[in-house]
Amino acid sequence: MKDAKTVLDHMLAPMIQKYLERLQTRELLLSTLIEKIESGPLANADRNALRKEAHQLAGSGATYGFPSISEAGFALEAALEAKLAEKDILPFAQALLQSCHAVQFLQSSSRQPVRKSAIANALPIQTEMSPDLLRSKTVLLIDDDPAIQDFVKKLLEHDAKVVVAPHVEMGTDLTRQHRPDLVLLDIDLPVANGMAYLRAMQQDEEFRHTPIVMLTVYRRGVDVVQAMRAGAVGYVIKPIDAATFPGYARALLLHTDTTVLIADDDETINDLLAVKFRSLGVRVLQARSSDAIPEIVSKDSPDMVIVDWKMAGLDPAAPEKALKAMCGAKTPKCVVLVGPLADKEEMRALWPNVDDCFAKPFTPAEVVTRCLKRLGLPGYEPMPSSHHTEAR
Repeated sequence: MKDAKTVLDHMLAPMIQKYLERLQTRELLLSTLIEKIESGPLANADRNALRKEAHQLAGSGATYGFPSISEAGFALEAALEAKLAEKDILPFAQALLQSCHAVQFLQSSSRQPVRKSAIANALPIQTEMSPDLLRSKTVLLIDDDPAIQDFVKKLLEHDAKVVVAPHVEMGTDLTRQHRPDLVLLDIDLPVANGMAYLRAMQQDEEFRHTPIVMLTVYRRGVDVVQAMRAGAVGYVIKPIDAATFPGYARALLLHTDTTVLIADDDETINDLLAVKFRSLGVRVLQARSSDAIPEIVSKDSPDMVIVDWKMAGLDPAAPEKALKAMCGAKTPKCVVLVGPLADKEEMRALWPNVDDCFAKPFTPAEVVTRCLKRLGLPGYEPMPSSHHTEAR
């Protein structure tokens, strides 16, 4: 029986070979653009074409195991964004072309693909099929780079159906057609920026709960903040870390069928928990007052309600009984948030049958993890974007 590494090599080899074949076409385009740089000022169209090549190679190079290509791509893109003169851009363009040449040379002179070891251990060997919960899931990838499209499809093919759109317009159409459980969204896209799709989905009542994760080369802190404020639940920076990305996507997909209602009139607590749950793919509903609870429960049937133990509007003498009366037959699991000086005996008297409780101040990650485990789901932490404060 073949060992895991041998199987992985067989799985990855066709993808890497396809990437290298595409790289030859990119080299020709780079050579043409370098000739134009050497002969005089670049037209805007040529500058844009050069920036696009640098941007995509920066995102895909290390993803496929060729970090030198990513490094050279990042450097050229930064030079172009700094609006340097052609004579100053030329060395960066030549360095990117040389990186592509070097990879091709090393590949042709080696029996094995030249790639970093992280990718050798990237794709999990699936001795069993993914759980039924994942088999019916759909992931929409909106990205115009064929290399990234191929790689993401290969990484996630055991966990979900992956549909691909190269631009926002098609992405919007496929969203309505397939109703994806998870959207992976690039920012730098042709015609319309990925942020336009993100904002449109957040304003669409039908799709505003669909988790959207940014998958992009842009890594400045301001880019991350802008996307998260616009409604993204995660921010993954290219090149893709193939060792961790499948598990992250799988965790999100496992949680997309779960709905949690947070009922707390303290907006800071309510919003903090909402962000933490959403970052794991959970559908979150929020009630700022007890008056909103019956309608939300009737309409959306949450799996769990997280409620402040003395929320205004609930019967102070019997809040648990009042909450159950509001929810009726659709009463979900119940978790209570209690004050820092709460008396334990009083808590037990007011809420005798709750599934769990947390005293404020609490650790949000612990609340999320324990609540998900109460629902029979794994409690994952969101995948960090550890380099998002670097210059773009």
